[in-house]
Amino acid sequence: MIDAEAREENQEPHPGEPGFFKEASVEKVLAYLKTSSRGLSTDEVKIRQKKYGLNEVASTKRPKGKVARRVQEEFQRLRCPKVQVLRDGEYIELPVLELVTYFNPK
Repeated sequence: MIDAEAREENQEPHPGEPGFFKEASVEKVLAYLKTSSRGLSTDEVKIRQKKYGLNEVASTKRPKGKVARRVQEEFQRLRCPKVQVLRDGEYIELPVLELVTYFNPK
């Protein structure tokens, strides 16, 4: 890696350095990726697909059992947040939407 003083002279990070893709010029990034602003040729796509494989999700397995249930509960909680309200000495859970509509009727 280049130290801070040398970096200030060049003003652009080198490939592999943090921030390269964010700070480097478009031309430098395209050269590093071995492509152009027009994209890859059909032949180059085939070569890279043979080398790296298709651009797809590695695994589509879903978690099962307790983990899946817990994840599902968390998503449900985020989708429909609830608030605990003290009523008659007991806590009750109300969806936030109900509470908002109760205090702000249309």
